[in-house]
Amino acid sequence: LDRVVCCYPDASALLSAAAARSRRLLAVTHPADRWYLRAGFSVMNFFLWIGRSPFRIFVHPTQQMAAVLEAAGFVRAAHRESLFWSFSLYSRHLVSAT
Repeated sequence: LDRVVCCYPDASALLSAAAARSRRLLAVTHPADRWYLRAGFSVMNFFLWIGRSPFRIFVHPTQQMAAVLEAAGFVRAAHRESLFWSFSLYSRHLVSAT
């Protein structure tokens, strides 16, 4: 999968599909869940709406996205944030069949 979480309205469905296809590692990059990004994206979405564009930008709750991946058996192995972006690496520990 190669989708942008902030451009997809249903982050849970997208992350569930990604988790189902990932064997060991899953990297997720998304806008940081901050008030100024939610406000800015609301303004941008308003202008997209005025221009009759169907495209929208989303800031999904970080905890909700993490819960989807954790329910799929992943644990967060690394996390970094910048002013605008949040970067997380999740890993799944496979049990070897013997």
